[in-house]
Amino acid sequence: GGGGGGGASAGGDDRNHSMSIHSIHNLIHGFMYNLDTGNDAGFAALFTQDAVLELVTLQVVKAGREEIGQLCTMLHTKFKGTQALKGADRVSMGRHHDTFARVDGAWHFATRQVIHTWTAAGGFTIEK
Repeated sequence: GGGGGGGASAGGDDRNHSMSIHSIHNLIHGFMYNLDTGNDAGFAALFTQDAVLELVTLQVVKAGREEIGQLCTMLHTKFKGTQALKGADRVSMGRHHDTFARVDGAWHFATRQVIHTWTAAGGFTIEK
């Protein structure tokens, strides 16, 4: 039947929306998990083939899965022992600005911009 309103139709739309939210939630958590474990292939697979990852504070921009995987390896090596999984001291805090793309039914980062607002080395930062 007809009917306007803002609600989704019974069935698939609500389930698809819920599954998308769940998948994106897992994607965001997978970012830190793979970084903490040094899984560069798993980390890179979270992104689209042509994704861009920017670390604003470090002035680093990586494009494509190969460069993004290499960045994971570098960051994991640099911060080994500070992984969140081990309950270590915090080394940074910040915000992420993300865009997502669905490729072959799976959600991926299309872009991720990491903006650190505090680091153990530099304290609080002020955005420009």
